[in-house]
Amino acid sequence: MRIGIDCRTIQEPEPAGTAHYTKELVRALLEIYPDGNGGVDSDNEYFLFFGQEKNIPEEFKQPNAKTIILPPKSLPFISSHWQFSRTLKKCRLDIFHAPANTLPVGYNGASILTIHDLAIYQNSEWFPKQTFSTNFLVPRSLSKAKKIIAPSLSTKQDLQKIFRVPEEKIKVIYEGVRTEEPSENAKNSTLKKFNLQEKNYFLFLGTIEPRKNLIALIAAYKILLQKNPDAPILVLAGGKGWKNDDIFAAIKKCNWETKVKYLGYVSNKEKFALMKAALAFVYPSLYEGFGLPILEAMSLATPVITSRISSIPEITADAALLIDPNDDGEIANALEKLWKDENLRNDFINKGRHQSAKFSWTKTAEQTLQIYKEIV
Repeated sequence: MRIGIDCRTIQEPEPAGTAHYTKELVRALLEIYPDGNGGVDSDNEYFLFFGQEKNIPEEFKQPNAKTIILPPKSLPFISSHWQFSRTLKKCRLDIFHAPANTLPVGYNGASILTIHDLAIYQNSEWFPKQTFSTNFLVPRSLSKAKKIIAPSLSTKQDLQKIFRVPEEKIKVIYEGVRTEEPSENAKNSTLKKFNLQEKNYFLFLGTIEPRKNLIALIAAYKILLQKNPDAPILVLAGGKGWKNDDIFAAIKKCNWETKVKYLGYVSNKEKFALMKAALAFVYPSLYEGFGLPILEAMSLATPVITSRISSIPEITADAALLIDPNDDGEIANALEKLWKDENLRNDFINKGRHQSAKFSWTKTAEQTLQIYKEIV
């Protein structure tokens, strides 16, 4: 098969969830061999589309993978849609996979679409206005795609409820988890860089945006501090998303420079070191299509506090301390419980390791490749 995959999100200045999914999926696809004994997958040829020549992952440079650099964007819409569609047609693809929620306008070949979540349709106030995308691009893409991949049953149900997508058109394929266990040197170097002490901080890591519910987390942490002034500090890490002014205003208003730290965007190596060294990972999100950072923290033996909403209980099972993200008091109680109860922490560490091991990118890639074959 001649398989095309849009890899442009990987080259974003601060790659986030969709970019991570695309990178890990392609890496795992390129490691699948028909005979199971290694070598080169001669059955499939991959066409990987990028927006520029720099920051192309080394592991993508395989004999059965062809990197295609799209022309520079003179007019963003024309470049991203019509010019891209012409390039796709020239490649004579059997299947094209769009892993970032939309297909290019003008392309009518056989296609697969990954929809990560539909948060913007559930809570439009969390996002800047994207009328063209929400009213035209996404609905058109859902209609044109031969098959839609959803990363959770929760997202599948949203697709059926909001767009009435037929059940047989949707395939739930869970994402994988792949972390790098940080060395002692890497961990200590990261802690030193950010002036942190091991197991003496709660960590949130994700894009700083409304749906991550950080204002509630800060309010809950204030409740904890009022009762326990010596509580571990709260560390927030991640790139700045949209509509974050209220979040940073909440941090500033507290005047807790020594108790709440914002680190900004961190590298993958720093992310894993911060997760590994944290007392607990706290992720009180109001909506998730999957929830990959939760599994990453679990795989690094860090107990997790997260929300009892959308896809999260489906992903965590009983391996995390689940809370109502709209209840500041419940979040505060969870922080205190995990801080003070070592046995509880150890219980969630063991359960988390077991749960995260169920998710692998190899499995994700194999199931995705099977969908390609079914369509062709």
